[in-house]
Amino acid sequence: MSRGLFFSFILMVLSYQLQAQGWRKDEMEVVVKTATAADLQRLTSVSLPFEPASSDGSSARMYLVPKELEQLKTSGLDYRITIPDMNAHYAGYWDNPLVPPGYYTYEQIIAIVDSLATNFPSICKKEMLGTSVGNRQLAALKISDFVNDDENEPEIFFDGGIHGDEVGGSQNMIMFARDLCKAYGTDPAITDLINTREIWIYPMVNPDGRVAMSRYNNNGVDCNRDNGYMWDGEGFSPGAFSQVETKTLRNVIIDNQFVVYTNYHSGTEIISYPWSYRANSPRDLVHLNHLAQVYSTSSGYGSLTYGQGYIVMYAINGSTKDFQYGSLGQVGWSIEISNDKQPASSQISYYYNANKPSMLEVIKQCGWGLSGTVFDSLSGEPVRASVWVNDLYPVYTDPVVGDYHKYVVSGTYTLTVKANGYQTKVVTGITVPAQGTAVTDVQLAPEPGFYAYKVTSCRIPGNNFGDEGYTPGCIGKADSIPYSLGRTGWIILDMGDTIYNKDGNDFRLIQHGTTKKSFTVSGGNNIDGPFTIIGTATGTAAFDLGAVALSKVRYLQVKDNATGVVSGSGAGYNLDAVEMLNLPLVVRFNADATSPCAGATVNFADASFGNPTSWTWSFPGGTPSISTQQNPAGIRYDAPGLYDVSLTASDGFTTVTRTMHGYMNILEAPVASLGSDTTICMWNSLVLNAGNPGCRYLWSTGDTTQIITIDSTGTGLGTRDIWVQA
Repeated sequence: MSRGLFFSFILMVLSYQLQAQGWRKDEMEVVVKTATAADLQRLTSVSLPFEPASSDGSSARMYLVPKELEQLKTSGLDYRITIPDMNAHYAGYWDNPLVPPGYYTYEQIIAIVDSLATNFPSICKKEMLGTSVGNRQLAALKISDFVNDDENEPEIFFDGGIHGDEVGGSQNMIMFARDLCKAYGTDPAITDLINTREIWIYPMVNPDGRVAMSRYNNNGVDCNRDNGYMWDGEGFSPGAFSQVETKTLRNVIIDNQFVVYTNYHSGTEIISYPWSYRANSPRDLVHLNHLAQVYSTSSGYGSLTYGQGYIVMYAINGSTKDFQYGSLGQVGWSIEISNDKQPASSQISYYYNANKPSMLEVIKQCGWGLSGTVFDSLSGEPVRASVWVNDLYPVYTDPVVGDYHKYVVSGTYTLTVKANGYQTKVVTGITVPAQGTAVTDVQLAPEPGFYAYKVTSCRIPGNNFGDEGYTPGCIGKADSIPYSLGRTGWIILDMGDTIYNKDGNDFRLIQHGTTKKSFTVSGGNNIDGPFTIIGTATGTAAFDLGAVALSKVRYLQVKDNATGVVSGSGAGYNLDAVEMLNLPLVVRFNADATSPCAGATVNFADASFGNPTSWTWSFPGGTPSISTQQNPAGIRYDAPGLYDVSLTASDGFTTVTRTMHGYMNILEAPVASLGSDTTICMWNSLVLNAGNPGCRYLWSTGDTTQIITIDSTGTGLGTRDIWVQA
């Protein structure tokens, strides 16, 4: 039978809850023979979770308690119990005398993390992301040349140990981190990667699971089913991002802009990329497949199979890879590095060396494709924006630096850049080379208009394969390309900016299509809620936060109320856009000169959005130094230097301050000297130089350049006065 036939079946969901730590009482590992399609159908009908136990699809692995084993027996399938008692099997695992030189314990990995950060402080920094359910460290390493800075560089993330009993991923992570640090300054290739990339290594996503040698965290939840994008309650997950371990992983991913996210596993040998929740091809298929081929061919496996998780592995909801791609538009994948979940310690070096070349190559190529910066055309400040490449899933800029990066293969692309409070800009004809990057910097002009910015979580019950499930369809302005929520489905949106309760309606949901469908919208100020119901409506509808006594919201949850068709194209509420009706207060200003000479006066103008009603300006080094006018004029700067300018504005609901550091560059007043009076013969010419390069000039002749040439034409005998202002 084919692998595709095996792995296309859905991983079933159980309703029971695991014990608080380790495996369930009397839980066993069972391997089931799945030689034919009929076997698979029978296994699926048992309604118990399974995973592949062989790369050719001829067997499946299950974790069962005795009651569930009896349920399996009713299928008539051939099976064998490979581990009779999971808790007994792994008891004392970390007391094994082969550890070390076998696998590192949790404590040893943390000690190495600390040692690397201590001994290589210029390139290696420990990032304490949080603590687990069991109060163990959730610690990562950032490796880069200016490790404390956020630079305009591609970022890449590797993690391991999301399933604690799969020990090889964490082992590879800490070995790789150590090799990078030790090679810096001596290995030219690795040195270049560290100098031009920001490399994050997170050895243990689920340290409690590693200590207990359990797939699950200390709450009995499979953390790789708990992610919010297309969450569906698998792996005993009670809700999207319900666990501290998955919240922590999500936060570090959202707070950065990782071009590639790699999640290491064991249990087979394969690369699986999105989608894992559906068989439909992702829009970025060509690019995902190409980078997977790069990893495979660079590895030491000889041939490492790769493809969509749903097809080459098995169907799951709530995976890390689907979140990285679906919510953030970047490469996300799981890489299974060994058929055994705990290969013999003698094989540690083999599996590490089989993956190390691929890891280095992916770090190198994550900087290929498209990159650039997005800035405000007036202030020059970085802009928080979404970047759309052709019809692929959008990526996001770093709001601090303004840079964006997206991995694509060579070709010609169109770039569309969208940001709240700015005009959308389209750049066409961008050519990406076969090996390298096309850099395109973009300046955006301010313009009112604020819409949903990013998808954080969503669910379509049953996944509704009859509809694409195109979540970016509800981001940005209404464009008749909606996202269909699915019957009783929901989505959580980050608005990017806070919606404040002001006069009248504060925001509206825009539905695509003529058939009005019912929905309920709720709001909150934390990505995980709680969410307060704001209202229920049909079609396109506007809402007033004041109706439910909410002063502000940042996140909106939209739920379909089971109207319309049950499944298929367009099932559920068809959300085209969410628009803020009362613009948030965004403070901006400009000046008629930012580099005048000392003694000059400057006129300032308010360019804020959101209908401000009061203004307080601060002009350090200027006279006057404070103003409450909307557009203060005649501010004089007498001393050369760099000066900040601040504007605090209020609309009666909110108060916002904007400071532009070093905005005013006051120059030394120039001294122009044309020398002594000069006598020239009739019809001859004379060159005059006002000096002070870079200044503005006005000559008595009307010229405005630094150097002019004059002659005696029309003067005849006599004198002629020439003056210049600089």
